[in-house]
Amino acid sequence: MELNDLEKIWKEKDRNEGSIKINEKILLKRNYDNASSEFEKLLKLSILGRNLALIYFIVSLLMVYLVGNATVIASLGIVGAIGMLLSFIYHFSYTNRLRKLNYYSMPVVDLQKAINEFRVKSVGAGKYDFMVVLLWIATISPMVIQYFFGKNLYTYFELSISNTLILIVVLLVLYAANKQMYKTLYEDKLLKAEADLKEILEFEI
Repeated sequence: MELNDLEKIWKEKDRNEGSIKINEKILLKRNYDNASSEFEKLLKLSILGRNLALIYFIVSLLMVYLVGNATVIASLGIVGAIGMLLSFIYHFSYTNRLRKLNYYSMPVVDLQKAINEFRVKSVGAGKYDFMVVLLWIATISPMVIQYFFGKNLYTYFELSISNTLILIVVLLVLYAANKQMYKTLYEDKLLKAEADLKEILEFEI
């Protein structure tokens, strides 16, 4: 084999290796962008939910003021309002800090840690958010009915065995749906984002 042939082979090999490296960098960049984008979308969704909790808190206080003469209903309304306020404070404690991060330029390890923290806190809070929403609905509904229709909802609710069973079934179905929603929306997608970032770290090592 002549020298020219050897040079051609080596040049072709260098071009192929260069193309492989470029393709790898493109794929890794895509992984990073996908993870960052998914994280940003879900964080915005959590911030929306957090802000709605504050709005619900204010709505409850307004209704408590409007039905103040109905002591029992108003007292329960305050309980629902406090539940929403606590939910807002909890989610604000970490979403406000994560919101300030520059997802598209921070180191891979730091982004992975941020996504992991967000996933753990969001999924962990799912069942509590569910209970807070149920509590709020259960306390805001009587106040709305009392104010607009002058009716006491509790006097119309008969706690029979059949009603209790229906209520339990409805709550179990809603809880299962809520759990699945958090798993699909937060856990699965954020785990995928973490896996994408893990591929980058393994490549860099």
